[in-house]
Amino acid sequence: FYHEKKINHKKCAQILSFDFFSDLIRKLDSQLVPLQIESPLIAYLKKNLASPIKVKKEILLKLQSIVTVKCFEANNALEVERSFVELTNDCSNTFKRTFPPLDLLCLFENQSRYSHSCIPNTQLEASVGSGSLVIKSIALRNMEKFEELSFSRIKLNQSYKKRSEDLKSFFKSCTYLCSCLRCMFESGKASADQIKSKDLMKLANQAFEEGKGDKALFLYTKAASCSNDENERGDALYGIGAAHLIKGEWGKAHLAWKGGHISCPQH
Repeated sequence: FYHEKKINHKKCAQILSFDFFSDLIRKLDSQLVPLQIESPLIAYLKKNLASPIKVKKEILLKLQSIVTVKCFEANNALEVERSFVELTNDCSNTFKRTFPPLDLLCLFENQSRYSHSCIPNTQLEASVGSGSLVIKSIALRNMEKFEELSFSRIKLNQSYKKRSEDLKSFFKSCTYLCSCLRCMFESGKASADQIKSKDLMKLANQAFEEGKGDKALFLYTKAASCSNDENERGDALYGIGAAHLIKGEWGKAHLAWKGGHISCPQH
């Protein structure tokens, strides 16, 4: 009776309502992290490459019903070793369609709170170790103090329009708009003249990583022309040569690097 008097039934009704749980699920859904991990079988085989011959023999015998493997007598250690290595390589390459990577949607205490960006400063790497999923945040570039951590929840090497469609689908919102630096630039909301040299370098490096030589060349050139920092300018001049290189313009690449060396000899 005491507890009944203390309960706020109106608040309980709100918490237990369908709308509350619907909002909660929607919030959790938006925090999911898409990951891909290696097939557990392939990971298991790689893990046991350094195991004793007896263990490898047992594994080969167990896998006979799944894949075609050669099994040899236990006293022929060399053949068992060779068979195990061949099976590991076959599962990783030839049988990759049979044992494809696993696509996951995960919820993590820390990484799920990272914001999305189409020019992220981290990437997430997952692996299975000791029966549990291990997640690592890998820095993609040097970061400034207090810079917000971000990663991409979609495939990056595609147009602004396609990325926008994928993000709306991922976040289940037809009004979602990414406001990262890259999307602002590619949508025309921010021109190269309005972007700082250090941010132009981020855009240029992303374009270079995606093999977009023309775009990278334009951005590196723009960054080199407006940067007052010699080290940053040297990076941009080096990037100009690298952009020419991925376009197959070897002569122009060497000329750019030569000019960069003259302009920034301490770089």
